[in-house]
Amino acid sequence: MMTNKLVLGIALGAAAGMVISLLDRQTRNETTQKLKDVSANVQHYAKNRDELKDTLLAKVESVQNIYNQFAENKDYYLEKIEEVKSLTPQVKTFMDDTKQAFTSSADKMKQADDSSEDEIIHL
Repeated sequence: MMTNKLVLGIALGAAAGMVISLLDRQTRNETTQKLKDVSANVQHYAKNRDELKDTLLAKVESVQNIYNQFAENKDYYLEKIEEVKSLTPQVKTFMDDTKQAFTSSADKMKQADDSSEDEIIHL
């Protein structure tokens, strides 16, 4: 019984949302135009079933080609992912070492500046 109320509530909410959105003239015009386009396409393909079949077969073939290409390159992609995983710790270590080197150099320069100021004789 609960699911029936849930489904009914969802359907009523969707219908209310549709009605409210169609109050906007631009939305109403665009929706009408899209429905006309869909209707024209359905009528066209109803009369030209061979064209529909050819179009669908072309789409299926295109998707199959993309899948096959990805399947062929899958091992290459997995290899590159493993390379990145193995390089990540090395890059992190390199970055930490570089940061330490710059920090150490900056500290030494600061100390040198501080000590040279102490040696300056002011007249």
